[in-house]
Amino acid sequence: MKINKISCLIVTETKLQTASAKMIYKEYKDIMTWWSCDDDNHFSTGVGIIMNNDYAKYIIKKDITEGRALKLTLLLKGKIWFTIIAIYNFSNNSYKDEILEFYMKLEEILIAEKKLKAKIVCIGDFNASYDTAIAQQRANRKIFWKDRIFQILKKNVMIDINLIYHDKPLNTWNRSDKKSRIDYIWVTEDLVPDTIYVSTNKVHIFETDHSAVTVYFQIDDLFHTKQLFKKKKHNNNNLKVDYKKIDSQLWETYAEKLGKLLDKEKDLIDNVEISIKNINRIWNTIRDTFKKANNELPKKKGNPNKEVLPKTIVFYKRFLHKLSFILTNLTEKKIMSLNLTNYRECKKFTEKHYETISEICFKFAIDIDGLLDKNIKEFKEIVKIAFKLVQMNFAEENSTLNRKRSKIVLDKIVIEKNSVKQLISDEELIENELIEHFKSFAEKKLNSNETLKGRWIRQYSPKEDINECWYNEVIQPISESEWDHMIRQLANDKAPGISQISNEMLKHMGASMKSATLKLANLCLQVGDILEEWRHALLYPIPKTMDWINKTVETEKFIYEPSTALGTSPSSPNSQEGNT
Repeated sequence: MKINKISCLIVTETKLQTASAKMIYKEYKDIMTWWSCDDDNHFSTGVGIIMNNDYAKYIIKKDITEGRALKLTLLLKGKIWFTIIAIYNFSNNSYKDEILEFYMKLEEILIAEKKLKAKIVCIGDFNASYDTAIAQQRANRKIFWKDRIFQILKKNVMIDINLIYHDKPLNTWNRSDKKSRIDYIWVTEDLVPDTIYVSTNKVHIFETDHSAVTVYFQIDDLFHTKQLFKKKKHNNNNLKVDYKKIDSQLWETYAEKLGKLLDKEKDLIDNVEISIKNINRIWNTIRDTFKKANNELPKKKGNPNKEVLPKTIVFYKRFLHKLSFILTNLTEKKIMSLNLTNYRECKKFTEKHYETISEICFKFAIDIDGLLDKNIKEFKEIVKIAFKLVQMNFAEENSTLNRKRSKIVLDKIVIEKNSVKQLISDEELIENELIEHFKSFAEKKLNSNETLKGRWIRQYSPKEDINECWYNEVIQPISESEWDHMIRQLANDKAPGISQISNEMLKHMGASMKSATLKLANLCLQVGDILEEWRHALLYPIPKTMDWINKTVETEKFIYEPSTALGTSPSSPNSQEGNT
């Protein structure tokens, strides 16, 4: 399983007794096994599931039908129910009553799981041929009683996943001159977008007349989803302003509120000596005024199930769902029931899904000339090609998100002084040690006071083609019109930074606050300095490939993200190209 990267292996007709099955893989600590055995008739029965511990940890329930079926229920993060049903149907048709009783039990299980909105995989040796059942239906004949298992599966919105990827799936059973496809993997329709591919391969590690049927899943949406309570906790602590609910009238009320609050501090802003200390006081007043006024704006909690993913991932996921829906309506039975072999009905169906198909075909440069005039088989082939391309690109784009996230929590660190190691957990001591570490963690400069030579002398010599007058206006006071123009040019939907003052707030702050912020910017130019809070930065330690062992030396470079008071990037106020 490790060599072939198999996460879950289902085996049927194991011919094992309970005592023998318990001993299998007993010494393996990284996998778990479950067995369904019939000790009185073990030579022609038996089902087993062997699963990697990474996924076995989600199992909350096991149900057994002696020697014939084994059901495992997994409860995944985000309250996702995932059910695996492994079955081994009777091979001898003389057991008709037992087979029909087994079908009734299977249907009861599927109905119960569907009520839980579970994603279901039904897999195993059905000892019945779906291809034969389809042929009987095409000929308007009654299907063989043993093939009713397929009707039960389809009734519960399940499909043969092999037919999604292959028009003519390979036979799975071969004995002398007899061949048939009797081993299947059926999944609920909502699982189709999470599949990547299905294959049928010869088994090499032991002798058998059956082939192995394999389904490959994209596991991120199933097993790597955040726990629901963590999502809710995160969103409860991070209320955001809901700008979609703010109309022009509410913005006017917001500006009036800012003005009234600012009037109370008018003396502090208007009559102040020019010094960096007083400028910091003015900024604190402006920042706190914004915070008080922000309480009047509508807030929203993020959807705990909403994913924040790259646009390409979202694009592919959206089309996986759309294309899988189209394919589930292009099965042989649906084609017959919808009369899609008829030219008019086929054209209606094609027109209905034309926008979806044309958009994805355009992206992958698939020729769709005359798409509306193609018959249903040609249209289905185009949809399948598009589906496979989306699957492959989705898997490739999503590969970077599969990496395990490493993080550093600076709640304790190990320091070494005079060859003695010490573990520190006090917050103040940790902060002081980190400050000292970052002062000295970079290597010493290699400058040996050597004089410049050659081209470097020319490089650092005064430039005759640069006129000093060009820079005279750089520190000129900012005009009201220039300040107003720069505020209006700010982009929406940007992170507000440490101050939590967003660009939308600046755009609607009113005349009084606009005048105050302009004065603050000009005072900074006059004193030739910036506010103390504007010097603050966000610090991100990046772990190396080895485990984090509370040593600051075990980190790569640190990323500093400067954040100015007004939530915009620090650049010259007079520069028309930058932000304020």
